[in-house]
Amino acid sequence: RTDDRFLELPPIPSESALPVLTERMVGESDHERLEALESALRNDWTLVVDEESGTSLGRIDRFITEGQGYRDQFIGSFALAARQQALPVRIMVGYRITEQVDDGEPMRLTEITGRNYDAWPEVLFAGIGWVAFDPVPPTSGEGGLGQDDLESIPEGEGVEPGPTPSEQPPEEGEEDEQVEVEQARTVRVLVVSGIFLVAFPVMIMLLIVLLKLIRRRYRQSLDDPTDRVLAGWQESKDRLVESGVNITSDMTVKEIVAASRNDLGVATTAPLSALAPHITSTIYAQSSPSSDTADLVWDEVELFGRQLGRDRSRVKNLQAKVNPRSLIEHA
Repeated sequence: RTDDRFLELPPIPSESALPVLTERMVGESDHERLEALESALRNDWTLVVDEESGTSLGRIDRFITEGQGYRDQFIGSFALAARQQALPVRIMVGYRITEQVDDGEPMRLTEITGRNYDAWPEVLFAGIGWVAFDPVPPTSGEGGLGQDDLESIPEGEGVEPGPTPSEQPPEEGEEDEQVEVEQARTVRVLVVSGIFLVAFPVMIMLLIVLLKLIRRRYRQSLDDPTDRVLAGWQESKDRLVESGVNITSDMTVKEIVAASRNDLGVATTAPLSALAPHITSTIYAQSSPSSDTADLVWDEVELFGRQLGRDRSRVKNLQAKVNPRSLIEHA
């Protein structure tokens, strides 16, 4: 209903005591539910002015369980419970300019000091705006300021700066939360790294198969019959290289067929034997081959590929498909 910043929540453990508060939020409207929460905190929890401050989840849980705490635990608990019910809440900070007197009436203060520094939650209502709530029980004194309150510092004397948030020692329960966050981050890094280590080789193999397919279709679609015949012969030689047949660039067509026959057998290389005369004729004849001859050559190339696939195991076929040697040698 508003900026997501006012609905953000930290990861709340399943064993958190926060449901103790959300169960108190009863009423027909959001405002009634928030008033019930405000009333429960003011009446059923005790404000201890010298209690340890802090608003970590561990400190809030201890506050809810023990039934007492300092001002910031009341305010933080109210905000957490409201946000868990999808109610946008913000924490405002400033100075109290009134103070409760004996008859319960507020009295405007004539002097504002550090003791009047305060915080309170506000909830956004559609068509109305931000409405302030006060979940903190009234008290005659305020704690948590220490001895160096502004009223006790003589004029002209300086105040030593306190620790920054990064220097502040962790509150109770906060250190465990940080360890859990670091552990979760480490697990995510390991999972992502594992997925990458598995996926990267697979992607490389798929890329090799795709490049071979693109090259094959390009060779088969050449317009000139001579180029198409020679491309078919090169495609057959690539299949031999992938199958581990040792052929070199200075070998003749007849020598290549003989080498393949020795390594793969006569039956497997029969299409190559039928292909050899057309290749030799294309290389040495004065006239160019016809388009029908080029189609016939590619028919033998297809037949040779199918024969290889039948005579090899599935593992050997997979190894041949992802073997990059023919791509590297002709790069």
